[in-house]
Amino acid sequence: MKLDRTSFLALVTTIAASGCFIESTTEHGHGGAGGSGGTETGGTGGTTTQGGGGAGGAQGGSGGEGGAACDDDVGTPPSDCSPAINTVCADFAVQACQAALDYYKPHIAELAANCILGLDPIADCTQVDDCRQNALAAACADPTADAVCDEILTACATAGNPTTAEECHSYVDGLNADGRALMLQGCGAGQDTCPYGIYSCTEGIL
Repeated sequence: MKLDRTSFLALVTTIAASGCFIESTTEHGHGGAGGSGGTETGGTGGTTTQGGGGAGGAQGGSGGEGGAACDDDVGTPPSDCSPAINTVCADFAVQACQAALDYYKPHIAELAANCILGLDPIADCTQVDDCRQNALAAACADPTADAVCDEILTACATAGNPTTAEECHSYVDGLNADGRALMLQGCGAGQDTCPYGIYSCTEGIL
């Protein structure tokens, strides 16, 4: 059964018994990690302004002349998520961290995993999910995700829960090929999916 984000996190929190966002030091032309939008100046050229949307995180486009291009394939995520996670939502935290390593582009995986690994012991499942959402929202704009989003938009519209290209890209741009394939398994063309909106299509990448 597909769940929306609120219902899913409530369920995970209950099972688990019941902000953090670590910015990478990797230079790759991103804007800031937090906030609802931001302005990035790139070298000698112009200024790129792009709202991050979602839970926060400015998406930085390519820098101006002489500036570094935005590249999420450059990153150094941790090699293992199992140690050092000791929160009230530990099981979900380990799963979410490992999924980031498996299905996110390297820089986005680095952001998400380091955020989760750095959570306070009292952090709940919502804060774990915020690490994932913020990391994905910080991804570089990626036109190669257009075809995936076209399928998802069609599936969600057919299900009566339409999304937008902007919202779709806020999830898909930061995913690697395996992550995008899982998104299409949940919300691809011909699938009877998206009953609660696009968030319900992301269950496979947890």
